[in-house]
Amino acid sequence: MPETKTTLLTAIPLAKFEAKSGSHVLSFFTREQGQIRAIVRTAQGKKKPSSPLLPLFSTYQILFAQPRKADGLYELKERETITGRPKLNSGTPLEPWAAASVLSELLLRTTEKEDPHPYLFSMLDKALDCMENDHSPAILLTAFLVKFLEHMG
Repeated sequence: MPETKTTLLTAIPLAKFEAKSGSHVLSFFTREQGQIRAIVRTAQGKKKPSSPLLPLFSTYQILFAQPRKADGLYELKERETITGRPKLNSGTPLEPWAAASVLSELLLRTTEKEDPHPYLFSMLDKALDCMENDHSPAILLTAFLVKFLEHMG
């Protein structure tokens, strides 16, 4: 059996989707590889993932098994939390969560898979930190959008 190649990435989960058999697919924005998708598998016969799903908008160091098939899905192997953001993940208060969701959609829709943008990753990480620490979501969103447009052209 061929050895599975792994890669260690700094990643922020931006969206999660249910897949067949109770597994989940998560969209990540990574510093090293840009946008990637990874599957979190469930143990046979269980409805919940074998490792709990990662809360959105937190920053992790994640060990991924690289994709082997044409579906291009990485597989999450191990993770370590770098920065947890429980307020953003809980959605309370609503405004910072909504702003984080807007930034997430912006990056998911405007960046290509496996096209790294370390500057955008750093901007996102800092913006999420500020939102978690009760800075104005409206001001952060505006500043992020201006810098995003400058960077992307």
